[in-house]
Amino acid sequence: MKKIKVSMLALAVLVGGAVLASASSTPIIYTTYSVSATETNANPVATSSYWNISGTPTTPSGTYNPEVFNSVDCQTDGSGEIVGAGGVEFAFGTNPPPYSVFTTSVSGKVSNSGKGSTTVSLQIKGTGMTVTGDGTGQPASYTLKFTGTPVPNPDTNSSQPLIIGGTASVTIKGTTPLGAKSYTIKSLPMTMSVDAATLNSVNFNADVLQNIKSTSSGTMQIFGDSFTGKGTIKSGTYTASIKGVGSDSGQTVTVQGTMGVYTNSIGTNVVLFTAPTTAGITKGKIKGQTLTGVAFTRVTANLLP
Repeated sequence: MKKIKVSMLALAVLVGGAVLASASSTPIIYTTYSVSATETNANPVATSSYWNISGTPTTPSGTYNPEVFNSVDCQTDGSGEIVGAGGVEFAFGTNPPPYSVFTTSVSGKVSNSGKGSTTVSLQIKGTGMTVTGDGTGQPASYTLKFTGTPVPNPDTNSSQPLIIGGTASVTIKGTTPLGAKSYTIKSLPMTMSVDAATLNSVNFNADVLQNIKSTSSGTMQIFGDSFTGKGTIKSGTYTASIKGVGSDSGQTVTVQGTMGVYTNSIGTNVVLFTAPTTAGITKGKIKGQTLTGVAFTRVTANLLP
């Protein structure tokens, strides 16, 4: 699973060689370092985690008329919008053929308000054919609308206790064992497997460029693989606002915490600098889902070589 990378800030005090810009004619000296943080509670039911939808729903194993299989690949962007495409098969009865195969396109959204359950909504369309098994067949198409929420995983051996479960309205057009011209199923039970709907923990990694304006305040610029941000330091604490870019546009988080002293070595010199020692998300959205109260057990910083 992919991990979202977000950053924090640093206020650096270099001992025996640091330069603080105290005069307007003196160039500002920036400190550069990397910061990483690991989420405190990676429990899949924690509100600090978020769903990354990477597939589409199927019918529970052993369910027929039809049993829906798929190999659809989806992507979820920073605002929670879902797009994808792939192959889908509808099996009729326990020993197909007959069966239907489709080329499928997907659109949808995952969202929550922070007050209720996450909801996944998908609209799926496919065109293809129904194969009879005697060398003949008929054109076919289908539409599917699915709405699901996190539910207990029936696979008790899985490391992920929650999956996405719900119902779908399905209309199959063309000759199939279910109808001569078309057939509609209004409430077909479907689930999104662990592989298709991944619950991610929030871990942050980024590089920081920062300068000290005084002994108790400073500013920083934050850079990651898919985000940028700015922060301020005041009286031993910091606040950073971070926004996603590219496919992660729409993601925003506010990170706050306290500063502390780290020790690094550069060559034979021992260097002291201050950087975040605690961190938490006070508010934010990742992939269309509201995060609150995210804390981190381990926060580390290292000067960039």
